[in-house]
This record gives sequence, structure tokens and C-alpha cells, in this order.
Amino acid sequence: MPETTPSPSSSLAEKRIRVILRLIGIGGMLAAPMMLMPLEWMQQMHQLVLPGKLPASATVNYLTRSLAMFYALSGLVTLYISFDVMRYAPLIKLWGICAIVKGFVITAIDLHAGYPLWWMTIEGLFSLLIGLWICQLCRKLDIQE
Repeated sequence: MPETTPSPSSSLAEKRIRVILRLIGIGGMLAAPMMLMPLEWMQQMHQLVLPGKLPASATVNYLTRSLAMFYALSGLVTLYISFDVMRYAPLIKLWGICAIVKGFVITAIDLHAGYPLWWMTIEGLFSLLIGLWICQLCRKLDIQE
């Protein structure tokens, strides 16, 4: 089977996907140190977003640290798949769909939890838009079955 040159739109889409996934992957991996963050620092960060104190319970301690681990590991996987966009195109499309779903779900969670509008916009809307963008770019890839 002869090798074919990807179309210009496919090549540009691949480059854009690579950059987006790398930025998000590195951003997610920045959560790794938060697993070790002192609880007092978490309290201070919490008060920047919401009034009141972050409950100092074992459950909150566990959830904040395990969430940081989840973000770091998913960031690592996101970074990894960015190095071979064509090979992982089906997984990247699924990643985009999951980001869209996450955008809606996290916005509902933020609303229920009483987070400010600016937080919901950054967290939920950003995830939704990135997911839509990734899915749209995946449609432009020349994938050989």
C-alpha cells in the first residue's frame, strides 16, 4: 500500500490537536504537587474561591488529593496520546466527547455546589468548547482504516 501525503487540512488539524492536547496534558500534570500540599494551603486556596472554611475531614482530605492524582494521571495520558495523533485518533475523538460531557456535568455540579459564575464559566464552558473543537478537528483528519 503506497504512503499518501496528508491533505493540508488534515495536517493542520493534526498539529492543532497536538498543541491542544499537550497544553492540557501539561496543565493536568501540574496538579501532581497538590497531592502533597499542606491542608492549610488548601484552606487558603478554597477561601479565594468560596467563603467559609474547607471542612478539615478525612473525606475532604482524601478527595482533594485523589482528585489531584486523577488530574495528573489523565494529564499524562493526554500528553502521551498527543505524540501520535493519527494512531490515537479514535481515542482522541472519545477524549473530545468526554470533554463535552464533562463540561455539562461539571457545570451542573458547580451550580449545585454554589460556585461563582466565573468559576463555572472557566471550568464547564472551557471543557465543553475544547471538546467541541477537538471533535471538529478529528473530523478533518485523513484516517486510513
